[in-house]
Amino acid sequence: MKPTIIAVSSLLAGSATAGASCKPVSFSVPVKAENLVINPSPDPNNATDIRNYLLANIQTGAPATGTAIISDTYTIKATFCEPPAGVKHKGVLQFLVHGATYNKSLWDGLGFGQDTYDWQLFATSRGYHTLAIDRLGHGENPQHPEPLAIVQGQIQIELMHNIVKGLKDGSFSSVPGGKYHRIAWVGHSYGSLTASHLAAEYPSAVDAFVLTGFSSNLSFPLATLNDLQSAAVTSPRFKDLPLGYVTSTTAAGRIAGFFAGGFDPAMGQWDFEHRDAVTLGEFLTPAILPASHTPYTGPVLVVTGDQDGIFCPSGVAECPATLAKTGTDVFPKSSRYDFFVVPDAGHCLSLHYTAPVAFKTTHDWLDKVFANYS
Repeated sequence: MKPTIIAVSSLLAGSATAGASCKPVSFSVPVKAENLVINPSPDPNNATDIRNYLLANIQTGAPATGTAIISDTYTIKATFCEPPAGVKHKGVLQFLVHGATYNKSLWDGLGFGQDTYDWQLFATSRGYHTLAIDRLGHGENPQHPEPLAIVQGQIQIELMHNIVKGLKDGSFSSVPGGKYHRIAWVGHSYGSLTASHLAAEYPSAVDAFVLTGFSSNLSFPLATLNDLQSAAVTSPRFKDLPLGYVTSTTAAGRIAGFFAGGFDPAMGQWDFEHRDAVTLGEFLTPAILPASHTPYTGPVLVVTGDQDGIFCPSGVAECPATLAKTGTDVFPKSSRYDFFVVPDAGHCLSLHYTAPVAFKTTHDWLDKVFANYS
């Protein structure tokens, strides 16, 4: 199906209506995943060895000698929000999955205190329920499993699939509203990459995908990679994390990788101060790259900043073509594939001045997709 580019009609997107009701939720999720057995591996007690190992293997992935079944139960923390009084409910839940070195706070603008950056506030003002989750090992989750053998892409995919299943069959009593028969996966960056693999392995799991900070053309800027270091040695607040959890070392390095175009420098600094981590296993196993030629047949919207140096590495002029090709590369059977190039925005587009444009465009699209469901 020919992809549709969504044009920018106006930068005056408006602001969200205050009054959304949000609450922390927690659920216990059993999981069974076939992870890679990685050998050789770095010294888990040597931050320099870990950093060198990451840089040496980032292009090819970690050396794998087979697979192993990981079976366990993990506690996953999340924030659930519902529309304010007086706003008609759509009957659709947005399942919000953050990117690498972020956590669920990404979806309320990292707590920066401005509605401009608050996806959850905007979504609920349009009648959507939202559930922003902390992926395994991140955010407020109490467990930080071994970062190379355990916290890999495959276990994240299986955990997310099990949560989505539980939301659809109503087995999570901690989430208000009972069963959610319609779920839209909204991912950012690694959360979008994970979504592509879910689409490959479980193509009927969700009813629509919104993938932000994403394309099939992924390139890690060298400056961004060189800025990574074991989180525990970068800040006292990460001191209890195993050294295989890595994060940005400097504000300048992080801003260079995630911001471009129009943004508040104070937000860039805030982003650095509120960063999370990413594990070696997430970086070096297949889910760090987009899946190809998935069997998913539902609707897909890709939303990426025009100056995203990670997913539009060929530059602003080529970004529309990159996103158009993503449909062919990743979602060739989609019944509706659309894309939107967010103006004047870098990789973390929801933290830029044009975030409201991205929010409005996305929700206009979702309204059309779910027009006959309420």
